[in-house]
Amino acid sequence: MKKSRTRGSTNITQKVAAERKARLVAFVKSLPGADAIASDDHLSLEVGKKRFGWYLFDHHGDGRLAINCKAPLGVAQRLVKSAPERFHIPKFLGHLGWVGMWLDTPQIDWTEVDAILLGAYRMTASRKLIAEFEVKNRS
Repeated sequence: MKKSRTRGSTNITQKVAAERKARLVAFVKSLPGADAIASDDHLSLEVGKKRFGWYLFDHHGDGRLAINCKAPLGVAQRLVKSAPERFHIPKFLGHLGWVGMWLDTPQIDWTEVDAILLGAYRMTASRKLIAEFEVKNRS
């Protein structure tokens, strides 16, 4: 079984990494106007040609699987402080309030991943697209 390279104490198979990527892409594409656009081994998560996140595979050779997303200032620091095994502050975007979440840990809380992605989407999408999302998800 092929393993993805990781620096941390966890390794996941390429099959698991592909399943997690597919799960993330499906959620992003369910958001009005959003898409996951390939960029080498990474995906740019965008709405209306504006980026709200990145899916990163082995970014700069770190051997990790992660997402980095827009977040309100201070949120990343609180999340990292409360759960450093799950969250990180992205090196080049952390000063802008972005938060990173590791996706190569043994268990993933998909409700949490979706909430982070949705929060980033809401910070980026137009009011019209957000309203469309709200109507679509009323029930």
